[in-house]
Amino acid sequence: TSRGYAATVSEPVPAARYAARAVVIDDARRTLLFRAKVPGRVGRFIWIAPGGGIQEGEDELACVRRELFEETGLLDPEVGPCVWQRDHTFRWGTGMLRQVESYFVVHTAVFEISTENHEEAEREFLDTHRWFTLEELRSHDETLVPGNFAELLAPLLRGEYPANPVTVGI
Repeated sequence: TSRGYAATVSEPVPAARYAARAVVIDDARRTLLFRAKVPGRVGRFIWIAPGGGIQEGEDELACVRRELFEETGLLDPEVGPCVWQRDHTFRWGTGMLRQVESYFVVHTAVFEISTENHEEAEREFLDTHRWFTLEELRSHDETLVPGNFAELLAPLLRGEYPANPVTVGI
């Protein structure tokens, strides 16, 4: 430029999405994760806790209950405390997304997952699901979200919850 200012190309501001997720722990001390396809990245998968976007007029707890029913068939679970928070911006398909998530503990009896209530987008996005023991999570070779899921889960399995939600990374 004529005044010595460098031209900059601004990136579009990522869309913000607020979400609530459940760290589901069953009586066998296993946790439930879903394998999700990453849009725009053929063959790329991540393992995520059940949950999803908070709808207009819905609070986090209502979101967790709704998402658990839609994704697992679990009806009216007792939702425990919020234990983790995550704020992550990432490429999603052809755009960028900033997702702000709260993770809540949900203890349940062992149950069979039902995916019959999945929405169309969930049917395309969620590849499969699996119950994991802590040891299986520690040795799992695909990407867990958050990346240190096993480390974060260990105290929850012992019934040790943080006084305030822990900020977790990618």
